[in-house]
Amino acid sequence: MVKGFTYHLLILSSLLLTFSANALPTPVLLKLNRAVQVDTTGCNYVEQLSELLYDEIVSGRVKLWDSPEMDIQITGDALQSIERATRTSFSKSEFVFIYELWESNRDQLTSETLGMRFSSLNEDNKMIEYGFVEYKSIRELMYRTRLKTNANGDFEATFAYYLNAKLFNFSLVQFGSTIVKSFEESSGILNNFCTNKRFNRNDLFYDDPVKQIIYVIDRKSIGQDELSGNTKLILESFEQFFNNNKELFYNLGGEQIQSHFNKKKLQINRIEVSELWTRKENRIQYDLRSITIYFDDIALNTIPVRDFMKMDLLINSEAAMEVFKAKQFNFVIKQINSQTIEARHAYLYLKALNTYNWSRLSEYVDNY
Repeated sequence: MVKGFTYHLLILSSLLLTFSANALPTPVLLKLNRAVQVDTTGCNYVEQLSELLYDEIVSGRVKLWDSPEMDIQITGDALQSIERATRTSFSKSEFVFIYELWESNRDQLTSETLGMRFSSLNEDNKMIEYGFVEYKSIRELMYRTRLKTNANGDFEATFAYYLNAKLFNFSLVQFGSTIVKSFEESSGILNNFCTNKRFNRNDLFYDDPVKQIIYVIDRKSIGQDELSGNTKLILESFEQFFNNNKELFYNLGGEQIQSHFNKKKLQINRIEVSELWTRKENRIQYDLRSITIYFDDIALNTIPVRDFMKMDLLINSEAAMEVFKAKQFNFVIKQINSQTIEARHAYLYLKALNTYNWSRLSEYVDNY
């Protein structure tokens, strides 16, 4: 058991008191509960943070300490011993407690993260404390590592972005010298302190929202509608291009599809396109990332956009890149960010992307 944590009678550690010596920022302790993180936030922050740091701790790249005072280091081996003894898992931590300093300024709220501690309940409903991680030891990692967001999230959001903007569900355990005893009390303190201001507004780049979209153009989507003619033309143009450029076909791994001696005409059954979609006020900007072409359900090597541009592939005398941007063809969304989209929901997600709040796409689909 890790020393130095008394949850129900929590007193701010000397770590927080040291940093708040000037009495301007307010020492705050946040509690994040894995079970109450919701899809509309874009991800389960507790789940992904625990998984990220577990690998770093076990490998020795990040230090885990016994308490915020950081007297004793808990090695990766020692952590795994705690897991075995308690039949729990750090990577599946149920709770993350975040130590911060908050300050309310004229136009924004600022927060400075000092550290985090991780815990879970065992089979006997007893709190198991794993330890404390000093934030400055993981700051670079948090800024460079992207979260695996669902359809509601932003594709480019990092762990640090979510932390600085407080894009997760949390409650207060302690605010200054006040021990917070209920969710209602926590909500009241937050409402009074935040007053509709955003955290770290001047330090964060609130850019246009971005999503990675993977969609499929295939023969199954060719029907009698107006866009089907364009869909068919795209597939036929790609077929013609590769039948006329067999060397490129084989350079992309085509030998696993058809031998050099086989003169049979190549036939494409689908094209998988990966793009970044950026919401800019009332329009969407489409930026191609890569394409993967399937012949007889076998994929060629994925073609990144820089190589695809060199191919100079034309569709009815128009550059393929421009045709993809116009979106005047039938396609089925397969994935948004890290979330796989069921075929039966693909049309609704597309409709939501074109008409609804991008942070609430799943709400649109669920309530349609």
